[in-house]
Amino acid sequence: METMDKQQISNLSHIHQAYRDNRLVIFVGAGVSRNSGVPTWDELIAAMKSELPADLSNENDALKIAQLYKDARGYKEYMDKVKDILLFNKATPNPLHKRILSLNPCHIITTNYDDLIEQEIQNEYTQYTIIREDKDIPQMAYPNSLIKMHGDYLTNNIVLTETDYYNYKNNFPLVRAFVQSLFASKLVLFVGFSFADLNLKIILEELKGILSDNMQRAYMLSCDEPNYVVRNYFENKGVNVVYFGENEIDSINGSEYSKVALNGKGLLMDKILFAIKNYNIISKNDIASYVYNRIKPYYKEMRSLGDGLRYFFSKYSDIKFYAHSSGIDTYSQYFKKLKEVTKDNQGKRQFLNNHPDIDLKTLLQLAYYNCLNEIDGIEILDDKFMNNKSNYIPLTTVDYLREFDFSAVKERIFRLRSTTAQYNIDDLEFPFALYLLGDYAGALRHYAKLLPMYWNRQKYILYFICRYNMWSIRFNAQWQKDWEIITDVERELQLALDTDLDEILNKLPLDWEIKKIFQDLISYRSIGSHLVKTEELREKIFEQRKLTEKGGCSVNSNILLLLSTYQREHLFCASNFIICNNSSYYKSLCYNAASGILNSFSTPASSIFGGLLVSTRVESLDKFMLEILIFDISNEKLNSALKGYDIETLIFDDSGVDYINSCLHGLNESKQSLYKSNEMFYPPLCNLLLLISKSQTEKIDKDLLYRILLKYWIFEFHIGYRVIDNLIIRYKPSKEDANELISKMLYETHSTLNYTRSIGRLVSYISDYNAEFTDIRMDFFKMHKAIMNLIVIYRVSPDVKKPMLQTFCLDNIEDFGHYIRFVFLNHIVPSSDDKIREFYNKYKNGINKDDSYILAQIRKDASFTSLHSFIDEIAISNECLKFFLSPEEYKDFDNVSIDWLFKLDKKGKEEIFKNEIYKTKLKDYINTHWLSKSDMEYLISLL
Repeated sequence: METMDKQQISNLSHIHQAYRDNRLVIFVGAGVSRNSGVPTWDELIAAMKSELPADLSNENDALKIAQLYKDARGYKEYMDKVKDILLFNKATPNPLHKRILSLNPCHIITTNYDDLIEQEIQNEYTQYTIIREDKDIPQMAYPNSLIKMHGDYLTNNIVLTETDYYNYKNNFPLVRAFVQSLFASKLVLFVGFSFADLNLKIILEELKGILSDNMQRAYMLSCDEPNYVVRNYFENKGVNVVYFGENEIDSINGSEYSKVALNGKGLLMDKILFAIKNYNIISKNDIASYVYNRIKPYYKEMRSLGDGLRYFFSKYSDIKFYAHSSGIDTYSQYFKKLKEVTKDNQGKRQFLNNHPDIDLKTLLQLAYYNCLNEIDGIEILDDKFMNNKSNYIPLTTVDYLREFDFSAVKERIFRLRSTTAQYNIDDLEFPFALYLLGDYAGALRHYAKLLPMYWNRQKYILYFICRYNMWSIRFNAQWQKDWEIITDVERELQLALDTDLDEILNKLPLDWEIKKIFQDLISYRSIGSHLVKTEELREKIFEQRKLTEKGGCSVNSNILLLLSTYQREHLFCASNFIICNNSSYYKSLCYNAASGILNSFSTPASSIFGGLLVSTRVESLDKFMLEILIFDISNEKLNSALKGYDIETLIFDDSGVDYINSCLHGLNESKQSLYKSNEMFYPPLCNLLLLISKSQTEKIDKDLLYRILLKYWIFEFHIGYRVIDNLIIRYKPSKEDANELISKMLYETHSTLNYTRSIGRLVSYISDYNAEFTDIRMDFFKMHKAIMNLIVIYRVSPDVKKPMLQTFCLDNIEDFGHYIRFVFLNHIVPSSDDKIREFYNKYKNGINKDDSYILAQIRKDASFTSLHSFIDEIAISNECLKFFLSPEEYKDFDNVSIDWLFKLDKKGKEEIFKNEIYKTKLKDYINTHWLSKSDMEYLISLL
């Protein structure tokens, strides 16, 4: 390219830039139709001349010949002749028509009468207003137009004769003015004209005042090399001739061009048009600058290219594309050398100085959204960027929702709702937010509203994303329409249901790289490959865990690769506001990421070579991991994974703790969740509380935690009483919160008896605070069989109420177990054993080990002498009670169940398991039962 005419390269660059800026107008001449077999102007005139008198054989005035023929034969025969010679309704478009439309010209002008361009417009599913006469201009339905400035067969107003040309100003005043305005405001490229073309000469004469030195120059694509005289002639008329020889244009296009069904001048014309679209002033040898300038134009419509980034590197046969946890490796010499040059800050500054076309902020944004922390070891996103990320990457509704900051969500949605269309990716945040909040019908309506706006502005990337999102939520919207009886979404819903994404994509005039990205999206090719990759990585992490449990050690990047694969998919969807998270592929990928995190966390620490190599594992959960666990996996699956990987305690790093507290703060500050349905809100809330219940860090804001638990108590059934119990165990509430929690557990729950253990813990805390529980609603206890919970709260009830409560409990207890617990825990000493004997005689289920254990404790308490004789009596025939009364002296070892041994206190267990027979029972239990890691370790310690 270096030996080519610099003027021609400059011409090519200017036309390419006009194409990029949507300022390109293509003026189509007869040479384009010639490749469909349509005769030229000269051939038409020659055919007419052959039927005129012989004395006109030397006449060379084409317009006069057409005029004479029309006058001699009459209008009908004249039109029939034109249609016959120019193959009216017999010709079809050729590859040049397709190539012209691929340039997305904002307008097309033609002097051809045929309908070949119209046919191709229909074939390519593009929208142009067809202007055949002046009255069509006020009726323009689309901003793009095909201007048939010399008329059309359909309107019978073709311009061909001498009179037609003389009267053109009067017959086509609006068309003429419109065409002149395009030459003044756009860049016009003549295609299919020869240097001797009469139409071209007439047009240039008309435009001589417009194509002056002070105005926009026009360009003419030529397949004949112009000599100096010809070039100078056209330049003086304001037209630059664009010409490349075969070898030159092949050098420019390289291997990217695929030959079409053309030959000769038609093929050369096609190659030059291809070069106009694909030309880049940046040398392909400068890979960084070339790729940057290739993807930058899409940034306002598509922030993340996902896996499609590889398509922009495909032009380099010597480049590999391997995505890893920190970016990509290309293994190219170019980046190898660049790494040396940019190894320090001075080198990086020099690189930017040498590349003024690269804007640093845009480069960093592109790198972030495309997960390019580095390329071939060249660091792009350093710690400085990550610490100041908010200066480059704006927060969106997605970010606020993933911190439960509904106040910020509400404010942002209000701002988005009142913002006019910007015709960039930011427009899609509002309907995407509606979707995330469960307003599927609202999202569908807004996408449908944007469609014609994007179509008319030729924002085809945004147009397709809207169509895809409508298709993606069609069944959600239909369900909402039927359930909520919504009637104003019928048209939009039908459009979504009838959508054929493949057909739409094939017809949209998009660059092939973008088309490939969207093809990967609708075919699930990209996410499918990611899913397979995460499945393999999850399995490798599991195998690593098994290896380390056997004493082995594994150093690898599996967990980093797993998380980076998830991040690429997440960023592609979230940053482009593409709805993918409702597909089974995406949900499975998220599960693999969450499963991998927990599996790696549960992997035991191990090392080899004296600690020189330490096994790879997640030691603590950071913000990024917690987001996945809270928002991208169902509560059921999170619970299952925690149990499956035997995780009793989680560790959060500082970013994780800050994130948890930020979530709690958002939940506390928000007055409402904004979700259309609670089914969308409580799963992440439940996940958040579940994860906190597994943590023991003191940095969690306990006050906020219990404010949230009380505020959203309506979801206690979904949160689960076991999770709530764990929270109470790990984070001691204040006396006020403890009191309110007991009230909730007693009076505002699906099953108050599920909370007996939790109430007991809270009672202990209240007792520690020397406080009382005063919210005792006797009507509730009279109506519900919750006497056990009343027994539990008795000891922290106000002294003034205790006599009444004691009487109520003793009068209403109907269960032997409840009775012995009430009198023992509250130290209520009966005057006789009549009551306990009465309950015992009614107790048909027999005394279980728990009852036996309490009876043994009562027997050992000297203050309960009134019950001792009763206990001694039933101990004669009850081996379990006999054991608990004196474990060390009990000699009938075979009768002892392992469950009896586990009831003993810590000191009792340590003593009893010194017995070899009991040790054997414990070993058998360990070998035949599933145990959590902590339980396993404790029981083994007893051996």
